[in-house]
Amino acid sequence: MARLVPQPFPTPQETAIATYNFTDIIEGSGIIQFYGFNTRADTTLNYVLTANSALLSHDLGTSTSTSGGGFSKDIDDDYDITFNRTHTLKGAGYCNIVTHQSSNANEGCSQYFIIKLVHYDGSTETTLATGQTETYLSGSTASPEYKTNCVPLSISTAKHFKKGDILRVTVEGWSNRTSGSGNIGYLHDPVGSRTPTNAEDSKLSIFVPFQLDI
Repeated sequence: MARLVPQPFPTPQETAIATYNFTDIIEGSGIIQFYGFNTRADTTLNYVLTANSALLSHDLGTSTSTSGGGFSKDIDDDYDITFNRTHTLKGAGYCNIVTHQSSNANEGCSQYFIIKLVHYDGSTETTLATGQTETYLSGSTASPEYKTNCVPLSISTAKHFKKGDILRVTVEGWSNRTSGSGNIGYLHDPVGSRTPTNAEDSKLSIFVPFQLDI
């Protein structure tokens, strides 16, 4: 009877995410489009990242009243996704965000938004990229004035994510009210089916660059 000789098999390497929205061969990166949205479990509101564009956010967007006396941070939201395998992020990323503001006084408020890509290991945050929208000055309308923004988020230094690490997208809204009253905010609905009148979109889209092994 022939003996079966055990054959050594190499341990398979952990594969990269198989599905990219598009690739940048020059950059050597595969881009995945994530969407920010929120969920509510009883009284707990959570902000989450997903690659699933079929989800309806609990809230269409986030808004708050404006601050006076110089620019102040009025909105500070963290959208998280936990990696279940190792990956390295590097390259040119982007964020599409639809912001809005309203004021009952002509040019009574200015606002801008800051977007950050963050590595979070459960205890320490490391900012990988930061981008800022234009600074917008309000008109004299109590109805929201919507602005579509494309913010560059370039990760110049490769960052390794191990299993269990969190990719965090931080959205900060800053305002300076000089007269009257008003609100600032932004939209975050992955489906985009509830886009308000006068807004071009309602999605918070983040294009994240993953380093390709090429």
